[in-house]
Amino acid sequence: VKNAKAPHVAVVAMDPNNGKLLAIAEKSESISNLALYSKFPAASVFKLVTATSALERSPIDPYEPVRFRGGTYTLNRWNYLPNPRADRRQMHLAEALGRSCNVVFARIALKYLSGPILAHYAKNFGFNTPLGFELPLPPSSASMPDEDQFEFGKAAAGFGDVTLSPVHAAALVASIANRGAMPRPVIVDRVVDQSGSVVFKSSPQIISQVMEPPTARR
Repeated sequence: VKNAKAPHVAVVAMDPNNGKLLAIAEKSESISNLALYSKFPAASVFKLVTATSALERSPIDPYEPVRFRGGTYTLNRWNYLPNPRADRRQMHLAEALGRSCNVVFARIALKYLSGPILAHYAKNFGFNTPLGFELPLPPSSASMPDEDQFEFGKAAAGFGDVTLSPVHAAALVASIANRGAMPRPVIVDRVVDQSGSVVFKSSPQIISQVMEPPTARR
């Protein structure tokens, strides 16, 4: 983190079984408590929410090719809708998640999902709601437009009005490793009094079951 050239860098290591924060490393030229800053663009981390929605709310095969045109990261009004004559590239959902292909995720969302469905899963994943953290942690936000198809496709790829904090990002990813259950982030392990007696000890808590265990395995 110290040697990174980016102006803002935050790394959060979390035990997915209990939500305990094992390490936080951060630096910023202008933002304090960077790991708790909830205004970062969610970007491709949000693709995990879209992928979960598609796997659970549609008949999609994660290895079914999706045809598209343009670059892997290109998503604009020229290529977000299907065009059988111009769509000469193809990529399935599993590869698109690994490569962070924006247009494939926009196409999948427009074909199989809707604003209310994606908003439902975003809420399950902890967006627009407090995570119950011991330190001040503003909620991450996600707004799913349902009228403008292009804006909805952008949001599904993570580039709409969707933001999150590094601590929330760690909890979001931990839910996949924890059989679909998102652990509450924990930074206080225990509190002892002056005599050394334990007056408080944290216990693992689940914020929500964000996906079914079979989905987490897939």
